Amino acid sequence: MTKFKFLLVLLLAKALAEEVPEPLFRAVGGELEMGFCFGVDYITLYKLTEKGKQLLGNSSNAAVAPPEDYRDRISPTNQLHGLLGMQVVNLMLSDSGVYLRECWRDNELVNHHKCYLYVCDGEAVSQEIFLGPDGGVDLVCSVSYSRQNNATIKWFKEAYSGYKRSLLLDTKKSQEPLQEELKGVIQVRDEGFSLHISEPGLKTDHNFFCLVMEGEQCMGFQNMYLPNSGELDLQSVFYGVGESAVLSCSSDYLKQRQVYWDTPLGKVNSTTTDKNKDPTGNDMYISKSKETGNYSLVIPSITPNHSGEYKCYPNMMEYFITVCSELKTNEIQIHTGSKVTLECAMTTDESANIQWYRQTKLEESNLIYDSGDPSLSTNTNIDILNTSLTISELTEEDSGMYWCVVLLDSTDYADDFLEDEDEENDETDDYWFEDGENTDNCILKQVTHLKVESKPTFTTKRPRNRMITDMDSTPEPDSESGTLLYAVIAVVGLVILLLIAVGVVLKLRARRRAADQSRTESSAQQTVSEPLVNLKSLH
Repeated sequence: MTKFKFLLVLLLAKALAEEVPEPLFRAVGGELEMGFCFGVDYITLYKLTEKGKQLLGNSSNAAVAPPEDYRDRISPTNQLHGLLGMQVVNLMLSDSGVYLRECWRDNELVNHHKCYLYVCDGEAVSQEIFLGPDGGVDLVCSVSYSRQNNATIKWFKEAYSGYKRSLLLDTKKSQEPLQEELKGVIQVRDEGFSLHISEPGLKTDHNFFCLVMEGEQCMGFQNMYLPNSGELDLQSVFYGVGESAVLSCSSDYLKQRQVYWDTPLGKVNSTTTDKNKDPTGNDMYISKSKETGNYSLVIPSITPNHSGEYKCYPNMMEYFITVCSELKTNEIQIHTGSKVTLECAMTTDESANIQWYRQTKLEESNLIYDSGDPSLSTNTNIDILNTSLTISELTEEDSGMYWCVVLLDSTDYADDFLEDEDEENDETDDYWFEDGENTDNCILKQVTHLKVESKPTFTTKRPRNRMITDMDSTPEPDSESGTLLYAVIAVVGLVILLLIAVGVVLKLRARRRAADQSRTESSAQQTVSEPLVNLKSLH
């Protein structure tokens, strides 16, 4: 057993000697975290020098004092339970060199890690790099330096996956790449301070570092990286036949760059003024805006031929357009506080996948429901039942465009389609379900434009959830027309009151006139009757 342990120690020692240190880059004043070890008893940190291993710290023995130049700058870390690390802070130029971290459990070495630390005078701002028309990239190191001091440069690359860094070029040794397989894909320019890496050299490498050196001293370093490193952020979008499409491609970096789109119908270049026509006669073109750096691809009218992948270069934005065979649209106008149900026509195929989207701003849409992903949460006032979307307690913020798509498996859809075709006309349009293009086939996109308005102040009643059609063009009363209506009603009311008052006055006058006439007649009759009385008395 003792011999076995001794042999294991020798093998570990040999592995340490042959291990290539991982390059790390820090600026003066920064910190170095050498960790982490899980489930161990203690961790040790060494600096490897020509004289051997120099112990800097031991997490199990606080009495071990670090060297004078590391005093008060090194300490163990245990931020997470069970994870041990060793940290060096306030880095100095003299801290550059090889470091070794060892993890120990039961007095046995169970893990180790070696790195070469470059402590530089400064760090240049990280730079995002973009693919050129040839699919390659140009790297230019922006670290300030003086050629009079015989500055050299080191280039490092970081490979995916594993994020392992390795030395790519050291102009102090050679103007050629150190790795034989890269000599045909890397062009060294400006004495090594700029590189061009062609497309084959970017399959696994998307992160690069340049270090400007004066002798063994690092004057500065800079990180350069491709956006969306690893897998591209593919955005799936759905359009119905006849719809217009706008695919956004924007970046501040694009203001000084040539932009082109790679489409299923060929390349569309931002420098050309002619529109690129596809075989069906529809135009595709780039809407350029150098002020905002937006070079959106515009497709005025979608056809089945537009289905497929679209990539914007050099910004590396990628879309996949799925063309839906049927498109339905409608508009709904409704009051706040109400409830509305948006229907989505449904196929009888129970395997169909239903998705609901909402768009409130230009070119911004959110998936709010996916029958294939029940875990997708929606807003509290949105309910999905039998593919219909119901929104309760409506507010004006709920206004916007909503749409659903009905997706079927391409194979199943093709089989159903062929069964329905006549034997004499059994040829199908391949563009609906070509193998390898997409696993789903969109048979319907239904778009609803929802407009939620606050309730009007007058009492005129309108039917709720009213569908707006071409035949129904009666405009809604706005605030100005409402005010005018109130004014007209007030004037009419005053006129009616005035007429009533005039009628009452006239009626009172008529009554008074009749009363006066009655009194006059009564007086006349009395005057005539008195002489008659006197005559009778004389007889």
